[in-house]
Amino acid sequence: NALTGNSSNTQRTTKGFSGPGATGDIVTSANPKLGQPIGFSVDYTGLSGSIAGILWDFGDGLPSTLASPKHTFASAGAYTVQVVAWDQTGRAIYKELSLNLSAATPEPGAMGLLVAPLAWASRRHRAAK
Repeated sequence: NALTGNSSNTQRTTKGFSGPGATGDIVTSANPKLGQPIGFSVDYTGLSGSIAGILWDFGDGLPSTLASPKHTFASAGAYTVQVVAWDQTGRAIYKELSLNLSAATPEPGAMGLLVAPLAWASRRHRAAK
């Protein structure tokens, strides 16, 4: 297969990476909760030295290029957090993490403390008329 546009009209070869490939995992804050900042980082092996670049996609349209970002999800739902990180040689890792964040359930009795005094005050006001 001859190529045109290069000086020797020959097909170039690519150089592969030697050794095992890069691997890693996404690490999050314990007990991630809706509406609260969640810390993220990537624990990796197999990249040469430090990370040269990183891109986080949290699944809600707000990306980050920080190595260890904190992200707050505003709406309940299922999210797929994706990260790609690479080193100076071009070796990269890609990982995904599924999160299912639901609206916080109020503590038992928490609403009763707010509603009961209002109901009591309403009955008392009506009785005074």
